[in-house]
Amino acid sequence: MCVYPSIQDTYVSAAIAKDGCWECDMVSQMTQTIERAPGSILIDIGGNLGMYSLAAAAIGHASHVFEAVPLNSLMLDASIRRNHFGNLVTLYPTALGSHAGSLAMGRMINNQGGAQHTKGPGRVQVPVLRLDDVLPPLAAPIFIKIDIEGAECDAVAGMQRFLSDSRTQLLGAALEVRSLAHDCCLRWLQAPHGFYYLLASVHGLCAFTHQSQSESKWLHVPVKDIERLCDPGKRIWDVVWRPCRRSNEIILPH
Repeated sequence: MCVYPSIQDTYVSAAIAKDGCWECDMVSQMTQTIERAPGSILIDIGGNLGMYSLAAAAIGHASHVFEAVPLNSLMLDASIRRNHFGNLVTLYPTALGSHAGSLAMGRMINNQGGAQHTKGPGRVQVPVLRLDDVLPPLAAPIFIKIDIEGAECDAVAGMQRFLSDSRTQLLGAALEVRSLAHDCCLRWLQAPHGFYYLLASVHGLCAFTHQSQSESKWLHVPVKDIERLCDPGKRIWDVVWRPCRRSNEIILPH
């Protein structure tokens, strides 16, 4: 797997060099979920260097991965080629949003996955597509991963047809939500098309959260308390949605 020198990326690349993975517990939960559903597909929005998509491909599952930082996309493409995953991983070097267009590319000195793209002029423009314009509803179980530095609401707004189609079967989701706007989170709770509403009420998934990347304990959020996901006082970092097991479940990463 291609990674940056540690001085250039002290986050994802440094973790992969040290531990062999990035967000190891979330990746493990994703792979365990899709392994239980033959033919399931990962949609990886904000692929970075491809930790999730390459892990899915390693166990024989296809993915559609979107990565807007050009150099990240090139490095991910090299990893796909080196591992002969071209028949499993489809790479889109683009951002996802609510409308097709372009964004000015953001920059980070030591976190190459942390760039925040912005609307308006800029020396480097990256393309923006709507997921609804790229992928038809897929006749396969889907796991969605989103980590796009605060642009999650805009991306989800561009996949409403995909999410609401009766053929779409959602197996689970992994989301970084620390930068999610409060009003967006509240919209995600609303019936009938809110993202969280669909995951919980339509697809029967349960939410698990932790409040920092250093925590090892994931806490279950019962459906009756799902509004807690939008409580600004909770300062939630990540949310993983997975098939429910017990209503009072507290799990540890595998």
